[in-house]
Amino acid sequence: MKSLIYKSVPAIVAILLLAVMAPPGASAGSLEFFPVGSRQTSAFAPLLRSAAIEVQYMYETAGMDHYAAFNFGASVPMLAYRTDSLAFETGGRGGIFSRFEMFSESFNFVTADFMGGGYGSIAAGEIALDASVYHVSSHIGDEYLVYDGAAIANTGYEAARLCATWAAAKWLSLSAGAEYLFGRRPRSTVFYDGLLMFEGRIDLLSFGVPLFFEGAVESVGWYRYANAAARLGLYLRYFFNTTLMGEEYRGSEPHELSVTYYYGFSKALYFSRKRESLVLMGPTYRF
Repeated sequence: MKSLIYKSVPAIVAILLLAVMAPPGASAGSLEFFPVGSRQTSAFAPLLRSAAIEVQYMYETAGMDHYAAFNFGASVPMLAYRTDSLAFETGGRGGIFSRFEMFSESFNFVTADFMGGGYGSIAAGEIALDASVYHVSSHIGDEYLVYDGAAIANTGYEAARLCATWAAAKWLSLSAGAEYLFGRRPRSTVFYDGLLMFEGRIDLLSFGVPLFFEGAVESVGWYRYANAAARLGLYLRYFFNTTLMGEEYRGSEPHELSVTYYYGFSKALYFSRKRESLVLMGPTYRF
């Protein structure tokens, strides 16, 4: 599998280069560095690792533990090429995903995962593809070390991911993705080398209702285990400005308020062998 990934890189690069070249007879495209108003994506947000700013209350149902999750992530477009029928974008993507223990000695810092890499995306009609290569390193807090007697281990991985999204209707989109971990340590903690992801998203904004629902499943280790999640959310900008105040809708909804249920292996990489049943609530902001 690893050799297949390496052999695929030149082909992927060639496809991206061909995609940004307008075919003969097509209208000329526009090239822009550091574009504003890039294509936003929230695919697989219920699986708890989307690039956004989030402040979440997290309740672990099995141990009845209370956490606060503070996440900061974003996609930073550096180059875009657009025609009437196609949009290409590439740049950097990163995030910090942290967890703190509520009602503890000093709001104990439990863990933080740092993610950074690059991405390229192509959208044509109702189909969008997003490819990325990135690194993740996981760290546990000093207070968690002191109060819980944890051991320190160098934990992280490198991965390549490819996702596809189909806008089946104005109110429905379907996404599928695959991820291969080509570097992971220690393997006793990061025990899987691949993921398969599937998601369905219902968005009622086109009907004047500022609600959305997302359901996602994830096959861990390709097929051996599974994670599942569901997310119900409210578009805050539309709700306050349009629904309550009657203002004209301006077509941008970066602010979300959501409730998520997640069951599966922990997304805090240091504890990735632990099964968790989580309920999360809080606001999200997407650049």
